[in-house]
Amino acid sequence: MKTISKKSTLICILTSCGTALLLGIGGCSYNQAHGPQFRAAAAPSTRALIYIYRPADKQGGYNKSYNVTANDVRLPNIQFNGYYSHEVNPGHLHLAAGPRIENGGLAILDQAIDVATTKAATLDLDVKAGQIYYVRFFREMTMWGPHAPQLILTPRSEAEEKIQNCNLIVQ
Repeated sequence: MKTISKKSTLICILTSCGTALLLGIGGCSYNQAHGPQFRAAAAPSTRALIYIYRPADKQGGYNKSYNVTANDVRLPNIQFNGYYSHEVNPGHLHLAAGPRIENGGLAILDQAIDVATTKAATLDLDVKAGQIYYVRFFREMTMWGPHAPQLILTPRSEAEEKIQNCNLIVQ
């Protein structure tokens, strides 16, 4: 019977740890926005412009993205440190955002539990043509787990300060 040396065992353990670390780091950047930095646009005169953003602050959850809908129309997933704009007709706007299951990965059970147990965030607005609205996605992560997600209508002055460092979500 062949014996395994301590050196071989140590090499095997270090290789496994290194591989796990690299996979973990790769997963962390997977759900982060990588497009160009924020640039403001003018709202069209006949429609409203909505910026949906998720700044990279202390909220955590950098490895997750979330489904977003506007009046039941699917929008791009909101990613950590990301934003996108969406034009809508004037009138009532119903936004919703909630957790989603990524394609595969080691954390699929955690994601499935999150989807099953988390109520989607919602926000209802009456939007006007020619206006710009800033909606911040927020989900605080704590050592006890994630809090319910929130969609927060944010004043322009506060939003522009946070959104400046966000990158366009390109999907």
